[in-house]
Amino acid sequence: MERVFGELKSLQRLDPLIDFNDETSSLELAKQWAGEFFVDLDRIDQSLEKMQKEMKKKAQNLEFEEAADLRDRIQKLKFLKLRLD
Repeated sequence: MERVFGELKSLQRLDPLIDFNDETSSLELAKQWAGEFFVDLDRIDQSLEKMQKEMKKKAQNLEFEEAADLRDRIQKLKFLKLRLD
């Protein structure tokens, strides 16, 4: 758990405007990170599942940069989900 909070703090250092205690900013972060895969905050798992499938498809099609971008967005969204749980 300590590692997760450390990662969240790292994300805050990247973007000092991130406030993980504010549901509005959590919603905006989820929309930003999930992009077209975003459903809503209550269904982040669905967004993550769709993103993971798309990431695998991109990797199989040798679109590694796009797959890596999705991987990074998935990781950020997972941290946000942990924060919301």
